[in-house]
Amino acid sequence: MSKEAAVLKIELAGAPYPLWRRVQVDLDTTLEDLHTIIQILFFWDNAHLHHFIVGKEIYSPENDDEVGDFKVEDEKSTEDTKIKDILKSAKKFIYEYDFGDSWIHNIIFEKFVPQEDKDCVPVCLGAKGGDALEDIGGIGGFADFLEKAKQKKLSEETLELLDWCGLTLEEVRNLANDDPDIDEMNEELRDFWMYK
Repeated sequence: MSKEAAVLKIELAGAPYPLWRRVQVDLDTTLEDLHTIIQILFFWDNAHLHHFIVGKEIYSPENDDEVGDFKVEDEKSTEDTKIKDILKSAKKFIYEYDFGDSWIHNIIFEKFVPQEDKDCVPVCLGAKGGDALEDIGGIGGFADFLEKAKQKKLSEETLELLDWCGLTLEEVRNLANDDPDIDEMNEELRDFWMYK
């Protein structure tokens, strides 16, 4: 008898171009594992705080020493909460990464699908748009940088940002059309799932 898995579409809210990933996950996947999956799908560096928001509930890592003042007394644990628990009450929820830059990811449940394997490895099913740049000032800073990169004469600040992010001007100008390598993401997802 086959189990079911969930197909989720994860969109980076407010992105200056369509930037989303579609992933199939086991219903027993915890929110903490979903955090790692999102980090892989968006090529984030996993260097900042995060939490999930489901309706009015906040789910945060239990043992995150860096949370400090950000921790709210009645927050729930990402380690104890599974996707199947969330989908009982919500078909859409939020993942926020980096409380300074506030990268908001809208997570939309699309459908249940049969799952043949007992232990379902997360799989990226589709992706659109090149990755955002971490530590650039969130969506506003990212959009501003992309706009400045379109200009014929680049400012000193834009040249410094290009050097800092390690991309060429052509690569930055093409981010909107540069869909990520799904095979590479799936390889990283398999590695993560095997060794978690």
